[in-house]
Order: sequence, then structure tokens, then C-alpha cells
Amino acid sequence: MRVSVIVKFALVWSVLVLPLSAAAQDDSVPADVKRIVSCVKALAPKDIQSEIFGKAGRVTVRVGMGPISGTSGGLEGDDVRNVAFVARNGRRAFLFFARPLPGKVEVDSLGYELEKAADGWHVTEGNGGQATYEAIKQYFESMPQYSILKPASPRTLQCVRLHY
Repeated sequence: MRVSVIVKFALVWSVLVLPLSAAAQDDSVPADVKRIVSCVKALAPKDIQSEIFGKAGRVTVRVGMGPISGTSGGLEGDDVRNVAFVARNGRRAFLFFARPLPGKVEVDSLGYELEKAADGWHVTEGNGGQATYEAIKQYFESMPQYSILKPASPRTLQCVRLHY
């Protein structure tokens, strides 16, 4: 009898409470970031899409805004969103630059790839030298991280690919 009550409680918890806590995480993510995530899902190369999105129900992103100190190139301006997608294995990340505009999102491919090692994150691909890579690494490690539900494909949103 007691085991049955525990099993029922666990079932109710997993069906009713856990989805509510997951939705609460999504509520803290700005709407423009969700639009960017949707467009990157639509525009990124297939191999990167697979590493980021796969079949998992959630996506881990880190979000920043505006220019990154110590770097140049890519999209510029205070309205640029820097969105890093952490691969499902947690050992790689892909930094994209995007600009949300009314009715569309511009996504720039001139980003960076990072890999996690025993001593932290390191930039492995992208434009620039060692100083730029160090600036990107420090910036990436300081970005707030969110776990959000994997977005549906954009339907009414125009996703514009830049520099692909």
C-alpha cells in the first residue's frame, strides 16, 4: 500500500510539476532570444543543428548583448544579440551573432566554436588571433545560461542568413 502511494506521487510529480518548472525557465528568456533560437535552428548547417538540437526537448543557450570587448567583425551595434548554443554533450559550443528586427531576424555565420577542456572553455574556430580568442572565451564564460524548450520552426518570422 505504501509503495503504491509513493509511485502515484512520483507519477503525479513528473506529469504535473516538472513541466511547470521547465516552463518557468523558458519564461525568463527574452522573446527576441527565442526568435533567434528558432532562426538558428532553421539556418545553421545540418551538422551543427544536430549537435545543438538533436532529438532533445531542451536547448542550452548563453545570451549576451552588444559588442564584445576585444573583438571586431561580425554584426556590430548595441542591438546585436550574442547567442551561444551549448552542444547536447556539453563539450562544444557555437556562438552566433544575430539582430532581431520587426518581423525578421538576421543571423550572422561569422561566429566562433568553443570546446570544453579540463581547464575550461577554449575557442577552436573563428576569425581573429589569440587575443580575440581569449576575449571570446572570457565573454562566453560570463554569459548567463538558460535551458529552453526546443523551438518549432519559424512560420511567420523571416530568418535572414548573413555571410553563409
